[in-house]
Amino acid sequence: MSPPGPRVLLLCKGLGLGGAERLVCAQVAGRAGGPAAVRYEVAYVRPDKDALVGELRAAGAPVHHLAAARGGWPRALAALLREVRPDVVHSHSPLVAAVARVLVALGCAGRGARHVYTEHNRWDAYRAPTRRVNQATMAVDTRVWAVSEDARRSVRPAALRRRVQTLTHGIDTRRVATHRLDAEQRADARRRLGLPIDAVVATNIANLRPEKDHAGLLAAFDRAADRVPALHLVAVGVGLDTDPGVVGAAGRSPHADRLHLLGFRPDALDVLAASDLLVLGSRHEGLPVAVMEALALGIPVVATAVGGIPELLGRSEAALLVPPRDPGRLAGALVALATDPAHRARAGHAAAALAGEVDAARAVAEVEAAYREVAGRG
Repeated sequence: MSPPGPRVLLLCKGLGLGGAERLVCAQVAGRAGGPAAVRYEVAYVRPDKDALVGELRAAGAPVHHLAAARGGWPRALAALLREVRPDVVHSHSPLVAAVARVLVALGCAGRGARHVYTEHNRWDAYRAPTRRVNQATMAVDTRVWAVSEDARRSVRPAALRRRVQTLTHGIDTRRVATHRLDAEQRADARRRLGLPIDAVVATNIANLRPEKDHAGLLAAFDRAADRVPALHLVAVGVGLDTDPGVVGAAGRSPHADRLHLLGFRPDALDVLAASDLLVLGSRHEGLPVAVMEALALGIPVVATAVGGIPELLGRSEAALLVPPRDPGRLAGALVALATDPAHRARAGHAAAALAGEVDAARAVAEVEAAYREVAGRG
């Protein structure tokens, strides 16, 4: 009989609808089966970020909230490590990783436990104290991955950077592709969303964070909408429908009737599937899950050339990329696609052809092989 697969604790700051958290879900759902399958459990810190708990449990992973009892969440994590005794702890956020590394090094998870880490962002996106504690503890890691070459290159100092491998973690592209809509289905979806059937719909999927630069996106939309009367912008993401700055800017827009701030949507994939293009105006990124989903849906992309986006899309007709913090260039790219249906069709075909590059299967296989190796189960 084959020995059981390694027990792996996936550790996240939260389980909201952010990109890193959704990649964790894709990994659990895409695990290899069989008697030696990796045995996943998941732990998270923030109680207000729990949207994906049900999805993870449905995929068969026990989920633990690290309640901030006396001694705080680090004490709760130490207790969980003693209880679960994972072979591998895989952290997906720098601050929780730093604490987990110390606890693993102290033997809280048992002798022989290992810690691995995925970097989802550029290091200069973090506050200096977070970078310092990450640097100070990373020597504990047995493996380190970055979701893009840009994120890997940002790691400092060079001695740490040399230990980091670039790995596109990916999504379940076949599952996402099931959300594709034919013309009749798309018309029905637009009616439900209150969108004109013949509009050119640009959808932004990004939670409200400074680096997503929604102010710049709204400015770009205003310029593009001046030139394209059929253009509508749909914005999906936590906080977008309640933030005074975003709501106020949208209300002052001369094209407010074509701006749709939907906020959090559990059916964000269906909203994207009803769109003509994805638009992102971020100042910095790792590799956005929304871009991967657009490829799987065969939807073209207008985005800033930041993070892993140009690595994936820079040579493809699937996207038009512009510099960050430049609403004029972003508006020009929106106009170029919005006014050229043939270009959009070619870009959509190119997007679908590129979807295999972001399928989770390859990354899951590589990560699980690493788990087995570091746990001595290879």
